[in-house]
Amino acid sequence: QDRGAPQGMKAACHYFQQAAGTIVAARDICKSSPWIDRTPDMTVEFLEALEWLLLAQAQKCFFEKASNDCMKDAIVAKIAAECAALYEEAAIRLSSAQLRAHTAQEWIDVVEWNRKAFDGYQHYYAACVHKENHEYGMQVSRLTHATNRCAEAVNLCAKADKALQEQFRRAHALAKDAHAQAKKDNDLIYSEKVPPVQTLPKLERKAMVKAVRLPELDVPEPEPEAPPTSVPGPPPSLPSLTTPPPPPQGVSASVPPPPAFEQLEMTGVSQLVAMGFTAEEASAALHKAGGDVQKATEDLLS
Repeated sequence: QDRGAPQGMKAACHYFQQAAGTIVAARDICKSSPWIDRTPDMTVEFLEALEWLLLAQAQKCFFEKASNDCMKDAIVAKIAAECAALYEEAAIRLSSAQLRAHTAQEWIDVVEWNRKAFDGYQHYYAACVHKENHEYGMQVSRLTHATNRCAEAVNLCAKADKALQEQFRRAHALAKDAHAQAKKDNDLIYSEKVPPVQTLPKLERKAMVKAVRLPELDVPEPEPEAPPTSVPGPPPSLPSLTTPPPPPQGVSASVPPPPAFEQLEMTGVSQLVAMGFTAEEASAALHKAGGDVQKATEDLLS
């Protein structure tokens, strides 16, 4: 997104927050996975670092808008202080022994440059508030710190892309010029003692962003699938229920006679009912097929 345009700035900030929310969702899934130790880029520590970095980028969008819109220095100082804190959290995690070996050095470098620059920015805007309150010694103290921190960022990014260097050079020039003027005024006019920056009140932070969960991640659980309906297979070959022919000569007359038709029909109906047909359908089909279960089954399935 083009953050130089208002809509681009708004979209970029929104996407950074959604990306952070997606990382949070991924972390919740991965943290209990048995394979988590085998892929360093999906560990809880690395995903936390990404979350902090994305939130820092989103907060940076608010800082750029606040400074471009010339909001009150006290407000911009709080937004910058939150940026500095978020970049510091990301830098601490990415620089850990566990993650450094698996993280591209370019990532670690850019996060560190932003951490230093925003540490400078927060003190620069706080110094502007000191000037409004006629606190010239504290103003010089914060501007000294801001100039040094921005200078560190400029020196570290000396081999980076020129466009990337430019944002850190602007921050350094802003702090350096303000420091030169404030020091001169204090030396010649106010003569206030310049306290060490560590003794000054800690700057208040103002968080403008948060991890935003994508609505697409909240898909309802699918309904359990119904078991497939069993389709009756071809019926087993069954003997005809018709009266068998008389036994050939030589067969003993003591062989019992075949069962009555009614008994065979009941057996056939039971077999067809077991296949899923109703008793009425089975009985009618058997009568039509002359008692032949196989033929009755074929008629019912046709």
